[in-house]
Amino acid sequence: MENTDENFDFSDSENDLFEEDNFSDLNILISQEANTSSPQNNTSSPQNNYASRRKRSAIWPHFDTNTNTHPGVPVCRQCDTVFSSTTGVSTLRRHLNSHNISAPARRQTTLPFSRIPRTDPYNEEEQKKRDKKLITWVIADQQPFTVVENQYFNDFIKFLDPRYITPTRQAAKKMIINEFENRRVKTGLEIIDSSVEKGIPYLKPELDVDTRCNSTYYMLQKMQKMETALRLLAADHPSIHALYPTINEQLSLKDVLTLLEPIEAATKLLSAISYPTISDIRLVFLSIQDFLDTYIEQDEFSQKMVAASIHQKIEEYWIIMNKSSVVSAVLDPRAKLKMFSKTEAIDAKKTVQEIMDQYVYKYQKTSISMNIKDNPIKTARKFFWNLRNK
Repeated sequence: MENTDENFDFSDSENDLFEEDNFSDLNILISQEANTSSPQNNTSSPQNNYASRRKRSAIWPHFDTNTNTHPGVPVCRQCDTVFSSTTGVSTLRRHLNSHNISAPARRQTTLPFSRIPRTDPYNEEEQKKRDKKLITWVIADQQPFTVVENQYFNDFIKFLDPRYITPTRQAAKKMIINEFENRRVKTGLEIIDSSVEKGIPYLKPELDVDTRCNSTYYMLQKMQKMETALRLLAADHPSIHALYPTINEQLSLKDVLTLLEPIEAATKLLSAISYPTISDIRLVFLSIQDFLDTYIEQDEFSQKMVAASIHQKIEEYWIIMNKSSVVSAVLDPRAKLKMFSKTEAIDAKKTVQEIMDQYVYKYQKTSISMNIKDNPIKTARKFFWNLRNK
């Protein structure tokens, strides 16, 4: 006995919309409605619907649409069930499931459109994010600024991200300097905050400058004043602790500071005096030499080699200064013979006496000659008597 579709529920249009065959069915139904509204195209019958469809679904080998009794409608080949001409493919597939027949649905084919990469530049915010990553790599890997202008490097960046614009060498240098300044300011503020919290006065470090007198001394002197704060800073920051001087290095720095102290004092003394005298220079030279001799003889002094080197250099200048400064030192009322030892004092007086004898002899000879030839008048009073007698 044949069955009709009156006993089946065929309302599954929602599922049919996702199958490729039902898209063609939908187009046919729309065209049928259009033909129905036209009087000249009203000759088509519902029974011819399936005949005009392109049957690409896997269900159609199990249904017959050209039977003699039910032409144009699907009839199941297994049980001769007759379905309506508007029955969807999903309904027919569920019917096949009742016969344990699998007819997989065919999905709509996706067109293989190729993805075209964007080449328009990033906005300012996105560009800065990528610039920061770039300069971080340059700093961490110690790359030169010119790496950003390397052709192969730029080709590599363009391949990875066509939208990124690589900065110039000058721009990369400026960004790295700005990053360094920002980090230095941030670290400096942390040091200040830490010092204030711990009750330690904030001191700014001094830098060693080659063209500045005594800059090494001032740098080490400031470091000595900051010793407490630097120890606390090194304890809080492992990176600074790795750079902090060891105990032996700290002792060496203190010994260097000891050697540089009189040289700094000499610079101040001679620079502060408006008219420094030769005796002042002699005093400075002799004092520094005696000071260095003391530390050269100390075996436990870590910088005795440095002291010997400074002494040797001063000795080279002292050979020139010694003879020319003896007379000035003796005649200086502030010093006289104070800066001479007993033996040196005898030699100094002898030197001054010899020079005085030379001047006296020369003066007497010149005076007698002038009196005989050019100036016969002995006194000023006699000069006027001679004028009156003329």
